[in-house]
Amino acid sequence: DRPGGGGGMDLYVSTQIDPANPFSFGQPTNLGSTINTVSDEITPTYDTEKGVLYFSSNGHPGFGGQDVFRAEGSFGSYQAPKNLGQPVNSAADDYGLSIVPGTGTGYITSNRTFGNDKIKTTETDIFALNFRAGRAKLKATVYDNTTGSELGGAEVALVAISPEGRATEIGRRSFPTGVYTFDLTPGNKYRVSIRREGYQGAEYQVETNTSGSALYGQPVFLRRQSANNNQNQGARPPVQGAGQGPGFSSVPTPESTPPPSTAPNPPTAPAAAPAEAFRIQISATSRFVPTDGRYEAVRSIGDLRSEAIPGRTDLVRVTVGYFTDPAEAKTTLRQVQTSGFDTAFIVRYDKGVRYGKVRL
Repeated sequence: DRPGGGGGMDLYVSTQIDPANPFSFGQPTNLGSTINTVSDEITPTYDTEKGVLYFSSNGHPGFGGQDVFRAEGSFGSYQAPKNLGQPVNSAADDYGLSIVPGTGTGYITSNRTFGNDKIKTTETDIFALNFRAGRAKLKATVYDNTTGSELGGAEVALVAISPEGRATEIGRRSFPTGVYTFDLTPGNKYRVSIRREGYQGAEYQVETNTSGSALYGQPVFLRRQSANNNQNQGARPPVQGAGQGPGFSSVPTPESTPPPSTAPNPPTAPAAAPAEAFRIQISATSRFVPTDGRYEAVRSIGDLRSEAIPGRTDLVRVTVGYFTDPAEAKTTLRQVQTSGFDTAFIVRYDKGVRYGKVRL
């Protein structure tokens, strides 16, 4: 509430000039009228991965008292704050939001009532939040059936199936890498169709749970077309590696990985590979088992595989993901490091050939 502010408590930003000197912060600068009001703005936290500022305010329109807001952007270019709504906010004071990176879990301080356990707003409590509750996502990987390598350039169509059996296409996208993703709605049925030039098509179905958040998807291994089967492009062969065969899957499936193997397989770039691509190396191990529980925290990031180390027969490298955007690789690295692999690093590939460790 220093002089020169907009009134009440305002939010300011200050930059550490010398990273090695904790006392070298510059003069605080007011975040301006987009964020600050004549009332109180407090408890800021900034999500560096998503570029979102979270804070609490009793000056922006809310449900009463302090409410939690989010504003996308960075200093000097913040968008208008948006109220996070209920149940994050209440008619009481809600503030001090803290988010655990990469988990969707958060914590807030609130003096709200809580059933018969707390009927007054004279004390504050800490509440846990799940920002992914009620969300469902389709994420899996397309592979070449012959080589087992990740196959980019596939067109994936998502079709919703009504309780009466009516099919409605709700999305169709082409993916430069083998990993494909779509947002789903809980309590629905879908058909996933995968097509790629030069390969036989494939499809499978999923059924999302009615509540909670989950990741769905099946690895798809496409067979190359031959001159003899070009007339069968419309055929719908069963998806290899689906586990349960055709039909609806009533439970979430793990993140797509090739069938377990102890033999290393070098990463192969998708068709028409870009000159530069990146993967994240998470460890080196004597025996790589993709289904090992130690990889559960990073399985949803993308393709999990091993590659040989030249001159070594006792160790293989384990890598995850495939990125053509350096910024995306850098952001995902932080997620991997906070998921139990704190020594993970980014590896660059030039036209599918490993170049080595890089710092982005």
